[in-house]
Amino acid sequence: TWAAVMSARGGRLAYAAELLRELRRGPVPEDVAPLFAYAVVYVDQSHHVDFASSFELLPGALEALTSRNALNAPGATAFGDLVEQMAFKLLLASAYTGDPRGWDVLERHREHLSPAVRLCHRAWADPPRTAHGAETELRSLMARVAAHRETAAA
Repeated sequence: TWAAVMSARGGRLAYAAELLRELRRGPVPEDVAPLFAYAVVYVDQSHHVDFASSFELLPGALEALTSRNALNAPGATAFGDLVEQMAFKLLLASAYTGDPRGWDVLERHREHLSPAVRLCHRAWADPPRTAHGAETELRSLMARVAAHRETAAA
């Protein structure tokens, strides 16, 4: 599963798709199911331009990663920023398809999302009503990120 994700991130989508086909032949272990879901969605969106798996797999994966038990489990940080990455994939799928299921899932998990994801959710969910001021907020957010990176690099 890790190999499939890393292949997808590295732009080797055909290789990642083949790895995922192999993985689907057997049961996916529960402890890596969220990672597997992300890999499937990554390949489907990037390689196949297919958003269906986003709505089928990401809600359960987000629930698994953000549940009270998951947050308190040993090794809970093993997936790093996977929640953020899943949220952005769900944002992308929702914006492209107009499917309300993605917006609903993101709203339910709002407390677990970064300010950047919440801002994108607000701006993209209903642009005529909610995008006002988003550009200013985004500029401010990006300035803080840049300042943090400079401080961290020093």
